[in-house]
Amino acid sequence: MMPPKSWHVVDATDDTNTSMASLNKPKVFELPLELLMEILSHFQVLHTHTNLDTNHITIAYSEHIWSLFYLERTDILRSVSQTCKAWRIIFLPLLWERLEACATHSLTTKMFPIFGTPLVRKSMFISTRPELAAHIRSMSVILSWHTAAEVLPAFINAIKAAPNLHTLHVVRLIDMPYLLRGRLVDMIKAAFQNHVFPQIRTVVLPSDAGDILRCCPEVETVICTSFDDGIPLVEAIAESCKKVEVLEGFRINGTVMKHITEVVPLLRSITLYTPTYPLYLRPLFAATRLVHIGLTSSNPSCDDAMAMDLFVLPCLEVAKNILQKSEAVGVMKTILIKHNHWSPHAVDNWSKTFYV
Repeated sequence: MMPPKSWHVVDATDDTNTSMASLNKPKVFELPLELLMEILSHFQVLHTHTNLDTNHITIAYSEHIWSLFYLERTDILRSVSQTCKAWRIIFLPLLWERLEACATHSLTTKMFPIFGTPLVRKSMFISTRPELAAHIRSMSVILSWHTAAEVLPAFINAIKAAPNLHTLHVVRLIDMPYLLRGRLVDMIKAAFQNHVFPQIRTVVLPSDAGDILRCCPEVETVICTSFDDGIPLVEAIAESCKKVEVLEGFRINGTVMKHITEVVPLLRSITLYTPTYPLYLRPLFAATRLVHIGLTSSNPSCDDAMAMDLFVLPCLEVAKNILQKSEAVGVMKTILIKHNHWSPHAVDNWSKTFYV
């Protein structure tokens, strides 16, 4: 009979064992957090103007659904948050920071259900998981008429379940075709009536979704993404949103701009996504708190725009006069002129800032 083997007790303080454990540890875990965040920053996210970006739209669903390109960041975060406990603590909040129901891995050929099904599923999930809902800071959705009676209540419940949600982004409304067009707008109005979302500070949406804006009395920034004058949004602001300070994307004329200065007395910043006329800017002389004006040039060359653009140069002079007469004190006043193809990879995008 063989004598029993003697057991060797490992000393946890032994330098040899400590060094061996460190050798077995993957080097990726030694990367500084700043470097990991820098890597993540190179994955695309949905921007506030994404519904205007036609470069990343899948062919299968035409202009209505966004490329898997926008899912890469979410997929990466989901994977690394499941790697180990230490990384889960870091990356799980980042995974749930942005709730996006605008792109999908689904290969279904049924176009309209593809919008509602993921939104209902995600909404129901976070409504029952308050610990995850607390991480959500922004929510981006596409709303379709298909199964709207089921989708809209679920969407409302999701918004209410996220106490730290500050940005609500309605990427697009997919309304019913032909003679029934406008039905989705009516359904949104009925569904959102009498609801209030006091946590929302930034709303990004097309003008037809003005009834959603009415539910956000604390909103400070409103971005119109439908390339129109945004009259329904201006009316919603006048009725329900008294704290708005920042406007973007409205395609203004003289009447609309005058109305804006009347219903947004706290206006500090306005940015236009399309070229405009100097005359249309003049009502801004009444905006006494204004500190920033954003203008857009259709010229792909900054030098040419600054030398001969018949829209930009006159507007620049009017904008300077407006800011010089603004009563805002103790803050830098700026004018930003830019040319943007709405794609972050466009080689001819440019911007130029002027300090007043």
